[in-house]
Amino acid sequence: MTRMLRPARLLSAAGCALLCLVLGLGYASAQSTPAAPAIDSVTSGDTTLTVAWSAPAGETGITAYDVRHIETSADETDDANWTVEDNAWTSGTLSYTLTRLGNGTQYDVQVRAVNSNGDGIWSATEVGTSALPAPVVDSVRADDRAVRVSWSAPDGITTGVAAYDVRYIETSADEMLDPNWTVEEDAWEEGGGSLAYGVAGLTNGRGYDVQVRAVDEDDVDGAWSATTSATPSDHGDTRAAATSVTADARVWGAIDPADDEDYFSFSVSRTADYWIYTLGDLDTVGELLDSNGMSVESNDYGAVPPDPDNFFLWHRLESGTYYIKVTGFGPTDEPYILRVREIPETTSRSNATTLNLNGSASGTIDPEDDQDYFKLELSQATEVAIRASGFPDTVGELQRSNGTV
Repeated sequence: MTRMLRPARLLSAAGCALLCLVLGLGYASAQSTPAAPAIDSVTSGDTTLTVAWSAPAGETGITAYDVRHIETSADETDDANWTVEDNAWTSGTLSYTLTRLGNGTQYDVQVRAVNSNGDGIWSATEVGTSALPAPVVDSVRADDRAVRVSWSAPDGITTGVAAYDVRYIETSADEMLDPNWTVEEDAWEEGGGSLAYGVAGLTNGRGYDVQVRAVDEDDVDGAWSATTSATPSDHGDTRAAATSVTADARVWGAIDPADDEDYFSFSVSRTADYWIYTLGDLDTVGELLDSNGMSVESNDYGAVPPDPDNFFLWHRLESGTYYIKVTGFGPTDEPYILRVREIPETTSRSNATTLNLNGSASGTIDPEDDQDYFKLELSQATEVAIRASGFPDTVGELQRSNGTV
């Protein structure tokens, strides 16, 4: 009897050992919560930070992720000081955008995974500063001793930008050190027209890198744009080498040496009045030439404030190619700015030129009985002051949308 019972007890003991091992593993699994994720990036936005992360290695069964943030200057040791976004992620790409942050404020960010057993471990801290995103530089044009940069507003930003800063540096310099850059603050301010700026006083033949950033209404700086480069050079000295410009161009130039001549070409696609003039301290002379190089008009003293020594040409041009020759008197280190402006002809309310609040538009009264129309669109009741300046004695009339005065 005893020999028959011993094997049974041995089998029972082995079975118990195996069962206890299985139960032990099951018990440990029931207590397992996820390890910490790894934050891959924290991307700045306008009052936002977008956090992207990677799942904990080897973890399965994750049902959600929580994200929390805190101002870097705050006491992080007290969990109550953190703002927690429970279930910030439940599906899709592993990322989340924190909103309603303060631009210019640095935040610490952490992420944790959640499974059926509970909350996991918070990730290591990463930092980010919410601010306006970077603008997009559309072009950098090389002028004589200058570059002109044009840009587009940051993606998705339509309001809240009060100004733009522009900075530049020689391409050969160390760009990693901010003090090496020259910053032109408020290069463009709200209501300043097209998003463009000219950096003058540069050296021809040297490459320059240029960046732009937006500044919000609270004077908080946004992110710098990607770098775009250009190398200033002298404008052409003959019609054959003329620098091509467009209507509404603003081009920087220099007359150096004193007998230097700068040539520019532009195309006219329709008959219109054109203003061609210079700005700056240099005393300039301008001559308008047709496609054959014959003189159409010249001027030495335009007497246009605030630079009366510059030339001013006003001519009605038909379609074709035209050239501008610029010469000057005085110090060769004084730059000038050439403006070419097409003045559209408006004959009725149907083709009126749009006039923006805090903006301006140009017109000519030619012939004497000419009438110009401008359109102003308002989204709400607004007090508006409208005035004209210039040479002609003008008369203004404000009309409603139905044409009544």
